Amino acid sequence: MATPAPVKKVFKIRMSRGETDDSDIDLERVEDYVLFDERENAIRFGEIYKMKKTIFIFLRHPQCFTVKEYMDDLCRVSTEMLEEVNVQLAIILPSKSETAFTFRTEFMLGHSVYCDPEMALYKELGFTLVTSTGETLASSKHVKSGWVSGVLQSTYRAMWYQDFSADMYQNGGCLVAGPGRLLHFFHRDKCLFDQVSINKVLEFVGAGVISFPKDARVITV
Repeated sequence: MATPAPVKKVFKIRMSRGETDDSDIDLERVEDYVLFDERENAIRFGEIYKMKKTIFIFLRHPQCFTVKEYMDDLCRVSTEMLEEVNVQLAIILPSKSETAFTFRTEFMLGHSVYCDPEMALYKELGFTLVTSTGETLASSKHVKSGWVSGVLQSTYRAMWYQDFSADMYQNGGCLVAGPGRLLHFFHRDKCLFDQVSINKVLEFVGAGVISFPKDARVITV
């Protein structure tokens, strides 16, 4: 009797609304990509989630007003809240390495911040450039400003960050991975208003929810 051929084990994940059903993310393929922390030290992407489940928020360039307003809400997620479910949060920026310190200072973050200056990891994960998909300001749970005030904010932020090589068309996304090569959740932003709902991710990792101005929740204390 012939010996049956070995079965190749394939891992698939359920994608969020910003992802296509026929896509897979291979963590082994991306774990060696290099990011830079606020001290401009290089770190392998895989080292960040090696020992602990990690929520990665890949943002657009911090000069964009949608990033400022998303971060205003994300800052309300405390490290203590995540530690209760043994999860950490890491924020990734498509910007020069020195931006991480400026960004942490602006938002007084307790979470880790890393930069991907060449956007190599962004590209490998398939994060797209800005496209028109029908998403609007009204559909975002975290962007509050209108277009006019938003453009004015972005202009001011450009003077603050002074990153003249910034790619303002690059979208981000969200990935939950670890410990090790375990991929739990993945979302690609389709446009600048398609950031993943913070409460959706918090519920996914079992951390509960928070009431935001555009995503009111009833919290029992």
